[in-house]
Amino acid sequence: MRVRSVLRLTAATAVMFGFVLYANAASEPAAPATNPAKPEAKQAAPGNTQEKALAAPVAGGPEEIVARVDGAPISRKDLDEAIRKAVEMYRQLAAAGQAPPGFDPNSPPTDEQKRKVLEGLVNFKVINTLAAKADIKVPDAEIDERIKMVKEKQGIKTDEELAKLLQQHNMSIEQLRAQLKEDLTRQHFGEATTKDLAVSDQEIETAYNKMKAEGGMTLKDDSLDVATILVRVNGKDDQVWNEAKKKIAAIRERVTKGKEDFVKVAKEVSEDPNLKQNGGVYPYVLRTSAPFGPDFGAAAFLVPAGEVSEPFKTGAGWHIVKVVEKHAPGPLPLENAFVKENIKNRLLAAKSKEKMDKVLADAKAGMNIEILLPPSLPAIPMAAPGAPATPAAPGEPKKDAAPNALLTPGST
Repeated sequence: MRVRSVLRLTAATAVMFGFVLYANAASEPAAPATNPAKPEAKQAAPGNTQEKALAAPVAGGPEEIVARVDGAPISRKDLDEAIRKAVEMYRQLAAAGQAPPGFDPNSPPTDEQKRKVLEGLVNFKVINTLAAKADIKVPDAEIDERIKMVKEKQGIKTDEELAKLLQQHNMSIEQLRAQLKEDLTRQHFGEATTKDLAVSDQEIETAYNKMKAEGGMTLKDDSLDVATILVRVNGKDDQVWNEAKKKIAAIRERVTKGKEDFVKVAKEVSEDPNLKQNGGVYPYVLRTSAPFGPDFGAAAFLVPAGEVSEPFKTGAGWHIVKVVEKHAPGPLPLENAFVKENIKNRLLAAKSKEKMDKVLADAKAGMNIEILLPPSLPAIPMAAPGAPATPAAPGEPKKDAAPNALLTPGST
């Protein structure tokens, strides 16, 4: 059974907290630098950060301490696991055709990339401290809802089944709940810290004009607005896939012979993780940059406007789509609701990162942070691409979850 990482972070959250393995600078508008210049000598990063470049690991094993934040340790085991999960996340993006430039799913992470992940773990420790001071609470009901989402994604119904699945990855339900609580605490702290940020129409127009001047607001290929319904399938069991095919065929009957509204049915039955955000409709889908990968794009472009496809499958499961509208190549108008919302969300993400960078820098200035990594880091045993991962802890989907490469300079 193929499952995703319990520490899978949305791109926006990962960038906000510095948990970055492969940078994709072109995908976000440039934000003003907020980090102070790096001091010399002992202070290698904002605050009382000290990097001790050791000739060899401190202890050489999983319990080796690689960093301390006000005395709280981060072990080699913590770092190795975080790196594995970061690589899993990017492999999933690569499988969907959305990997950032420079990511090779078959190559191990470099020392520099490992240090970036450690920086993210340090930031997590700092955020945990700030969240505790801010008295951020996560109700049990919210964790219960996330556990329910995990079960739904894995196609299981009972705690016993979940416990058996988690056991394969040396994790218990209690550990999953604790991880979810920690992740949600950080998420809520970030939301509380950035909730008053706003983007004006003038800022949106300025960003639009800048991207247009750089060639990022013109479609050079045909695109589609596509409504989709997904019946998710995990693993390779033929019986499971056949049952899912029967289910999607029955759903298709509802929207074709039964004449039910496609989008309403999608909101009722689709298992698309972005459904809550986009209502089941992906605008401006390109053949080569489609949700769920190139197989989805190839199938969608065979469907005439206004019609519903036959069932087809991707790595995510069985789909049907309805082509809402077809777009010829040409400029993207700012008046288009998707274009405007997409730019707004990107600018908000940049502002959120800027504010969180400052919050982190200010907090670190009053903390004792020690980085204890050796100059060269040992290799980490990595699962081969496609190997099982730890069950997913669902997070909020990106607000610009639809393919947005077309909004990026040089990507059209």
